[in-house]
Amino acid sequence: MDEPVPQKEERFTGFRWFRFEELKTANVKPDIYGFIRKNLQYM
Repeated sequence: MDEPVPQKEERFTGFRWFRFEELKTANVKPDIYGFIRKNLQYM
C-alpha cells in the first residue's frame, strides 16, 4: 500500500495511522471513532 500524499491545496497537511482503539482519545474531527464503530459490520 502506498503512503498517502498530503494535498495542501485541499488543506490536508499531514497524516497519521491510528489503531482503532486509539481513535477514542484522538483529537480528530469529525468523530472518526464513532463513524467506524457504527459501520464495523460493513468492513
